[in-house]
Amino acid sequence: MSIPAITITGGSSSPWTAPGLWDSIVIGGVSYGWANGDGPGGKVRIQNCSRKYKLDIKDASGSDGATTTYKGVRPGKWTITFYIWTADQYDHFVDDVLPALLYSGVKNAANPAGIQSLAVQHPVFSNLAISSVIIEQIDGIEPEEDGPGMFHCKVHVAEYLPSPPVNTTATPAGSKGTNQPTSIGLQPSSAVLQRQAAIAALKAKIAAGG
Repeated sequence: MSIPAITITGGSSSPWTAPGLWDSIVIGGVSYGWANGDGPGGKVRIQNCSRKYKLDIKDASGSDGATTTYKGVRPGKWTITFYIWTADQYDHFVDDVLPALLYSGVKNAANPAGIQSLAVQHPVFSNLAISSVIIEQIDGIEPEEDGPGMFHCKVHVAEYLPSPPVNTTATPAGSKGTNQPTSIGLQPSSAVLQRQAAIAALKAKIAAGG
């Protein structure tokens, strides 16, 4: 079946101005959905997509606060659900979409490309700067509980994010006005602080033999 490619151009991609983009996806170079208003149609939903970061948070010993170290981006895992409710959509999904998702690590297997990441296009992914995934699991095509004639297939993916050649470890800076260590609760008065400073100076003078 010959399917026109989904066209994703500049401009707003909000669900209100471009609802077709939210019902469609391009994965591995194959499109599925209503983005252009032509072809067999269909619908997709991206579930539990998020951008995750690796943060090492260590409590400060004997004081408030903690030391936070940023250690890079953590690849996430999500589910892409394909909805099918016509014979043409089923044929397109089985004949064009599924073959692009299946792979094998065995040489000369059915998919000669072997194991590789797949480029993806969808507003949810674009908003989070996600451009490539690896297929983790493909569920069977099952009837949808909403009613007769509606079927779905869930494809579980993980973000493909190779480790960069440079170290990304960094200590985050505080927001403006909060860079200095702070203590929670009632703060000492200026008089108390002055008295403490005087006592500290006296102790230092005695220790120095003066």
